[in-house]
Amino acid sequence: MSLDWAYESLTFFKPAAWQELRASRIEAIERALAIDENYAYAWAALAYQRTFYDSDWQGARIAIEKALRLEPNNADVIAAAAWLAGSTGRLPEAIELYEKAISLDPQHLGNLQELGRRYLRVGRIDDAFDVYDWMRAMSPDYPYLGIYFGRAYIMQGDFENALLETEKSPDGFFYPFQKAHILYMMGKETEAQTLIDELLETYADDAPGVFAAVYAWRGDGDSAFEWLERAHEQDNALPNLFLGNLWWRKLTGDPRYSAHVEKIGLLEEWKAMPPEYGGPPAQ
Repeated sequence: MSLDWAYESLTFFKPAAWQELRASRIEAIERALAIDENYAYAWAALAYQRTFYDSDWQGARIAIEKALRLEPNNADVIAAAAWLAGSTGRLPEAIELYEKAISLDPQHLGNLQELGRRYLRVGRIDDAFDVYDWMRAMSPDYPYLGIYFGRAYIMQGDFENALLETEKSPDGFFYPFQKAHILYMMGKETEAQTLIDELLETYADDAPGVFAAVYAWRGDGDSAFEWLERAHEQDNALPNLFLGNLWWRKLTGDPRYSAHVEKIGLLEEWKAMPPEYGGPPAQ
């Protein structure tokens, strides 16, 4: 399930595909629960639906609690609980849950991918590398693996290796955005901006959340929040990907950040996060 969910996350860049997939998922879940109301996998899928598509945090909690009561040792159910925990800012809990899911299913590449992402969000860079090495040993051609390695190197400040790894995933959607970011961090601002300008011609309507994140990492709050508002108007998946996101941490002290978190219904969850994980800056 987690591997499928990882790929579905790409749909939030395409509003039409987003709405179509959203509708088809809920229809399938409702059919499954009508047949068997004690089907844990369906309750886990509903929790994911409410988290990823609907930003219905309370509804997601109710669904995942039901799934866990039915099958507490189901790796897919635990991974759904991990996704919800991460989406609501509980990063250590998300890591613990993903680690448990992987202990039950060590070859589940989707869960390994998500664990690596959560390790990066809490600064456990070496652990993230270990996970990605594990993935590469099992599946050298796993999609976006070069992107994940590249992000880990970005976190280390090793931009040369970040670019080398990123270049190993040249056909993916995230590739040009990450390459532009790395070039910017290497001081090649003109080259980076040329690439961003090219991306704007193609993806301005489909990927406002990604442009928001790019500008946030640069510390350009005005541009970041302008693009974030466009993403919010699309009613896309950005809310469940927001808290703890590495790209936004430079702007957590901006009052527009807390205003947005309140708008998506996660203000209290954000306030409970430590500053080093993307919570409110220490006073």
